[in-house]
Amino acid sequence: MLSEREAWKETFAHIRTMRQWMMQLEQIFDGSWASTQEEITQTSVGERLDHWLERLQIYVSTLEPSQQLFQGLCTLLGTLSHLRPHLVCCYDVQGLPRTNNDLERCIRAIKTRYRRICGRKNWNDYVLSYGSCVAYFEWWSAQPQGVQHLEARLHQATWGSWREVRKKARMQHQEQLDRFHFQHHRQEFLAALETQWHVAYRT
Repeated sequence: MLSEREAWKETFAHIRTMRQWMMQLEQIFDGSWASTQEEITQTSVGERLDHWLERLQIYVSTLEPSQQLFQGLCTLLGTLSHLRPHLVCCYDVQGLPRTNNDLERCIRAIKTRYRRICGRKNWNDYVLSYGSCVAYFEWWSAQPQGVQHLEARLHQATWGSWREVRKKARMQHQEQLDRFHFQHHRQEFLAALETQWHVAYRT
C-alpha cells in the first residue's frame, strides 16, 4: 500500500496544483473579490483574468514539457486564451446566463419554443440555418415590447455598423457550421478542405 501510494504521490501533487489554479480562476469569475456588485464589470473581471493568464503562462514556461502538470496547464492556458474574448461578456449584459446551469435552462427554453412551432424533436437544422440569431430572437421576444424596441434600435443603426455586425455574425455562424460538419461529416469536410487547398495552391 505504501509503495503504491508513493508511486502516485507526484500525480496527486500535480492535481492539487491544477486545482489551485482552477480555484483562483473561479474566484475571479464569481466576483467574491468585489466589495459591491457594481465593481463586477466586464473590464474589471477581464483585467483580473488577463493578469491570471499572464501568471499561468509564466508558470507553465518553467515546467518540463514531459510533466503531466505541463500538459494539463498548457491545455488549460490554450483553451482559456482562445475563449478569452467571450468569457467576460456576461458581466455587462443584463440577463445573460453566467453559469452552465443557467445557460442550459436558457437553451432548453429555446428548444421547447422551436418544437412547439414546428413539431420537430431535433433543432439542428434550425440552429444551422440561423446560428446565434436564434438566441437573439428569443431574448427580444421575451422582453416587454421587445419587437418594437428592436425595430427602433435597427432604425438608429448606420449602414457601416450594420455591415460590421453582419460580418461578425456570419463569421461566427460559419465557425458553428464548420464545427458541426467536422463532427458529423468529417470525411466530406476534410475532402472539401483539400480541394480548397489545391485550388489556392494552383492560383
